Amino acid sequence: MGDSIRYPIMKSVKDAAEIYGLSPAYIRRLCRTGKVRFVNAGHRWLVNMDSLARYFEAGDRQGWMKPLAVSAGFLGGDILEHTEP
Repeated sequence: MGDSIRYPIMKSVKDAAEIYGLSPAYIRRLCRTGKVRFVNAGHRWLVNMDSLARYFEAGDRQGWMKPLAVSAGFLGGDILEHTEP
């Protein structure tokens, strides 16, 4: 009875790119290559923000830099650290 459903935070590619200060093309590339979860809603791509945050927390094996989150509110309180590659 105490079970609750947690729905993922989904944002458009444009919104996700603005939050992280990245280009929409880069966010779409992360989605296309399977590095970040997303869904197609008609012609719109909706990015799973938890998946995107985890991707940047873990870092990319190809040496991408992890960006600093614009606001902890967008990521449910998690703030990512800015590190040099």
